[in-house]
Amino acid sequence: MGWCDGAAIGAIDALRSEGMRVPADVSVVGFDDISPARHLDPALTTVRAPTELVGRLAVRELVQLIQRGAAEPRSRLPVELIVRHSCGCAR
Repeated sequence: MGWCDGAAIGAIDALRSEGMRVPADVSVVGFDDISPARHLDPALTTVRAPTELVGRLAVRELVQLIQRGAAEPRSRLPVELIVRHSCGCAR
């Protein structure tokens, strides 16, 4: 399963309420790397994305759209997988 970290944290709670164990029964991975993710039990595996860069690129694309009537349809951004215990494969 993969979601933003807030939803992943909620999923862990819901899974536990159904008697399932993370990561023994279900692996959970989030997206955002919010601060609480590392302090959960189990610590949340997540994807860290450059949110500040996303904001800057969005503004640049918006300015291009306003000025030129077109913008670049896609941008590739670096992300990093932060492996913790919720996926069952922590180092």
